[in-house]
Amino acid sequence: MGGPIISIIQLSFLLIVLVSHQTHGEQCVSPKVTSDIYTTPETLLSTETVYIVEFTLDCSNKPKELNLYAKVDDSFIQVTKSLDNKRYQLSWTSSHSQAPVGLITVDVYDGETYGKVKQAVRSGETSEYEANFQLEFNHKGVWKGAWLKSELLALTVVGLVWFLAYRHKNYICS
Repeated sequence: MGGPIISIIQLSFLLIVLVSHQTHGEQCVSPKVTSDIYTTPETLLSTETVYIVEFTLDCSNKPKELNLYAKVDDSFIQVTKSLDNKRYQLSWTSSHSQAPVGLITVDVYDGETYGKVKQAVRSGETSEYEANFQLEFNHKGVWKGAWLKSELLALTVVGLVWFLAYRHKNYICS
């Protein structure tokens, strides 16, 4: 009876080790990043500011399975990857009023470093792990539209023309 229980425990431990290794993936050594950024330029057609960061990553060690996580506004987002494992995409939204303006820096971690950072946060420690690389881009803010709406301006001009014509008619008739 003692044998099968130990083998079940050993099997469970082996499964946990394999799953945790699969989640962490590999590391990227000497990353070279090329990025293309899109941010919402105006508020007229959108309810939130959208950030989309597409980037290519070239590592000197050419990892086959690389899981990446980005730290955005003190929370982590998993980075999606293409089938060839060379192109990645990260996207998130924030309300127009809370969207940062200017230089935005996004820290990107590989699976192993991400696991260490999350473990440090769970245990209440301050995380002193550096990001594997950073993505930086400039967000100019969102255009909220003209201060004076064109409809209001047209209505004001029409009202002014009508008032002047009415006044001039009364002046002629009197």
